[in-house]
Amino acid sequence: MHNGLPLTRLFAASFAVIFALSCASTTVAQSGRHPRKSTPAPAATPQPTPTASKPAEKEKAVLTFIIGVDRYRGFSTIPLSYYDTVTRGCAERLDDATAVKVDIVHGELSRSDAVTRAKAEKEAYVVWLQIKVENVRADPTIVDNVSQLYIEYAVFAPTTARNVAFGHTYQQGYRKGGVVVGPPSSGQGSVGYSEYLLKQAAREAAERILGALKIQTVPPLPSAISSQR
Repeated sequence: MHNGLPLTRLFAASFAVIFALSCASTTVAQSGRHPRKSTPAPAATPQPTPTASKPAEKEKAVLTFIIGVDRYRGFSTIPLSYYDTVTRGCAERLDDATAVKVDIVHGELSRSDAVTRAKAEKEAYVVWLQIKVENVRADPTIVDNVSQLYIEYAVFAPTTARNVAFGHTYQQGYRKGGVVVGPPSSGQGSVGYSEYLLKQAAREAAERILGALKIQTVPPLPSAISSQR
């Protein structure tokens, strides 16, 4: 019995040592663990803000016309508004063309004035208009029938004043289905009707001027019908 006591104590001491070592290893293992760091979510890449595209700039004028009408050789029996109407009609049609600018001469522009103005210009063409009559009486300032009025036009090149276009346009109605018809607003007298048709003849002159200079045009709406003479 006495011999067994030391053995028992030895067994107990060994167990205590083993238990202590086991606890120590567990503590060391736990102290060596580190919490897993969460992977940060990738930062969102900001999307480029769409910028509104700038509207295309209006095409700059590449050709300028200076236009005026000869009032000096006028007629005493027709309204003065005819001259303004003819000038405006031609100018409006010229201005319809792509990249064209039009300046109107207010007042008198004789043929000699047009030539002088063209020589002084560096880039602008000068358009000269004149109202004439087919049947001339003894007194050339008197017009018996306003339907006989027509337009003479000429275009002078800048610097040289060379005549690059010349012709006449006459009063005609719009052509519809092969029949010449009157203006949209009826009920006007022959004077008002003639003024209307002269405006269309002026637009026709502008068409021919643009064609002579090979300038792109938009379709006339509607187009005046006139004949070469």
